[in-house]
Amino acid sequence: MQEAFAIAIEQWPKQGPRTIRERGWFPPRNHKAVDLLRRRMRFDSKRDELQRLAEVEQHFSEAEESMLASG
Repeated sequence: MQEAFAIAIEQWPKQGPRTIRERGWFPPRNHKAVDLLRRRMRFDSKRDELQRLAEVEQHFSEAEESMLASG
């Protein structure tokens, strides 16, 4: 809600106040919420991918150490 008011304070001097029933009143908040969810999903996806890469790297590192120790 605070973000909607902040946007309104910026826009009202330029565009005039909008009525609550106007479509343009609510979307900024909704877009920000959707953007937040998308960022969170990308973060989670990247974190999972990095975890898998770290596991593969650990596996190859252990295999390399094993080969050097036995060779």
